[in-house]
Amino acid sequence: MNKYTIFTLGNDVVLDWLIGFFNSLRSINTTVKVKVIPFDDRIAKLKNLRESFDFEIVEHSSLQDLEEIGTRFWDGNIMSGKTWRKLACFTVQDDPFIFMDSDIVFTENPDTLYDIYASSDSAFMCFDIDETQVYKRGLLRDFMKQKYNSRSFNSGCFISKGSTFSIDEIREVASGAYSKKKDFLGWGDQTFINYLLDTSEINVSVFSEVDKSYSPSTWAKNSIIDKEGKVFTKGKPMPFIHWAGYDIGFFMPSKSVYQEWRLHGAFKKDTREVRLRFLRSLFSIQLIKLLLKNLVPQGIKNYLKNRKYSDH
Repeated sequence: MNKYTIFTLGNDVVLDWLIGFFNSLRSINTTVKVKVIPFDDRIAKLKNLRESFDFEIVEHSSLQDLEEIGTRFWDGNIMSGKTWRKLACFTVQDDPFIFMDSDIVFTENPDTLYDIYASSDSAFMCFDIDETQVYKRGLLRDFMKQKYNSRSFNSGCFISKGSTFSIDEIREVASGAYSKKKDFLGWGDQTFINYLLDTSEINVSVFSEVDKSYSPSTWAKNSIIDKEGKVFTKGKPMPFIHWAGYDIGFFMPSKSVYQEWRLHGAFKKDTREVRLRFLRSLFSIQLIKLLLKNLVPQGIKNYLKNRKYSDH
């Protein structure tokens, strides 16, 4: 019996990501409990996948509370508020959990990841770290590093014990962080989750530092696929591939891995549809983003980076 739960965040807009996510997961682990936190109420198609992939959709009062806290924190930005629903994984159950974004494909059984976490002395374990992606360069970043040894982790994948924070605790930390948000990078959940963990002084470890046999990066842009189809980066295996910051399409790295799992099993029938989507992407917003990379204001860049769950 699994001692942990896998959480992800999703809705009908990211259904193609979720199909790849679940196909890769259920090919190596058919028993682990999975719960999808709904990004919003657009989940009619998502509900139709429950029988195929055996998962639950979270229904909990904390979802609305977290959305309201996040929206208020970012001065009425509704999209940002919805990303804070992710924090429900800390509030809705007592059991340990693994959180994974929907734009992930598993290359390792999550039982192995959890066992490595459980054998460590950490309450919280992250994967990718990069100090340039959390706090802006300046006094706050320096302070968080010096006082709290901030690890500056990617909030798209982590392992934690359950019931780590209550809604009241999250609300209180958000209130205290409000005056510092000018030094937060971006407008979603990532910097706040880092701030929440940093100021709570919970012991945070990094997966690849605990088990050095694994790569320190899970980002798709760094992945290399060998002749046997195994995925590596920096000469070490990746426990999963994370397409953070990428849309599905021609420009995504490791396209073959995504396509393999998106079209796995019963979903092979979608081959024509997926191929057409890749072709259309040649002339899509991704190309425009590439051409105008240095001309688009930072605020619009942040929107494009975090619009995955909104209408395209």
